[in-house]
Amino acid sequence: MSLFSDTTPLLSVVNLHGPMPDSDDLWHAASAAEWLEWLEKTHGSTYQPPTSVRDFFTGFVDGDLAGKELSPTQLRLLLHPLQAQVCQLRQFIACLPDGGNHKSRAVSKAATKARLEEISSLLQQWYAISKQSFSGHRGTCWTTCANLIMYHLISLNAITSFKCIEQFARREVSLGPFRHASWLQMRCIDQPEETYFHCGQILRLIRSMPRPVRPPWWAGAVYRVALTGWANSMANGGNRYSPTASRPEPEMPFAIDDLTPENEAISRYMKYQEGTPMLTRSDGSHVPIEVPSNVLQHCIDVLDDDSSMRLSEGVKRKLRIFMASWKDH
Repeated sequence: MSLFSDTTPLLSVVNLHGPMPDSDDLWHAASAAEWLEWLEKTHGSTYQPPTSVRDFFTGFVDGDLAGKELSPTQLRLLLHPLQAQVCQLRQFIACLPDGGNHKSRAVSKAATKARLEEISSLLQQWYAISKQSFSGHRGTCWTTCANLIMYHLISLNAITSFKCIEQFARREVSLGPFRHASWLQMRCIDQPEETYFHCGQILRLIRSMPRPVRPPWWAGAVYRVALTGWANSMANGGNRYSPTASRPEPEMPFAIDDLTPENEAISRYMKYQEGTPMLTRSDGSHVPIEVPSNVLQHCIDVLDDDSSMRLSEGVKRKLRIFMASWKDH
């Protein structure tokens, strides 16, 4: 709820002193004998109550969990305080006024951005633990897929300001026709390549999940991808061409929403800004991401994959309104 409404979580990790639930296997035990067997496997001959979420998170920040295998539930719990930190820092940046050369304001913004970079490094640490925890498992854990989508959404929040993007999309910001890109770069998008990366991974993970196991909020994730990717395209030269103008052939095109983070094309794009990110249609063809309207239309097509939920219909309607409003850009 906090993640999709851009509000600070109601529960603070500082106050979560109670022990966490024990191993998932204990909760899934079918009998007392099976429960006892799993208890002995998990804890050995001596039983110690599970740690609290606060102590668990403290251990994570200190690096004590590096290389350990964690359950999907434990990994999800670690995302909670990370989201809280990102949300608070983004709210502070949003309160800083535009323009001016006030020294203290510039220092405050730089310090806050540095803190966000620290949180981003913790998020990367979380990803490494998640990958380690499920590297040898057969099959796919759908809870882990949902966790990864949330990880990419929180990572997006660390480098973009979604509320500002929504204000811009609704034309609530008074700007001249030639100031759109600079305003988006200054207020909304900190790292364009990383923004496209996280947007693409969210779409890839959602498409990899069969409809019955997709989290109920998946359409909300697509909505955030749609507006964030569209704003990134608008901010970084996506509106240099009219929709009908011919474009040069893209250099080293690759599917940003079809390749895993470990793929070489993704790595080269993130490290050296090499290659041209594209979106993948259901028939396998590619869509240029540099055209802002392509991003919105592609996400509408993704939502068309499952129109059984009212949330999906509502999101599609909003995206179509934005497309109509910005059809000349």
